[in-house]
Amino acid sequence: VGYTFGRAASLAFGGHFSSVVGSNMKSKDTDCKQLPPRLFIMGENDEFTSVQQLKDKATEMRKYGETDISIVRGVGHFQLESPGHDPIVADIVIDWLGKLN
Repeated sequence: VGYTFGRAASLAFGGHFSSVVGSNMKSKDTDCKQLPPRLFIMGENDEFTSVQQLKDKATEMRKYGETDISIVRGVGHFQLESPGHDPIVADIVIDWLGKLN
């Protein structure tokens, strides 16, 4: 499960949001616990956050473990959550799972 990375999401999801992001964990260089691999799928036209904001957050999260993103072109937040996009999301997840070690 992923959430947008806007300010409202940070406030609304509190501790759960922090554990997804890994922001409460120590740096990888100081013997931190690694988080499981994470995949964030986002519509290019997401109305709640920007692609650049997700890329920046993913770069930060890579300190805590494998973190990948997939951007679906021409799609907004709610479009991506609609059943019509399920096959696209499923293909992204299946491809990502196949790449894990």
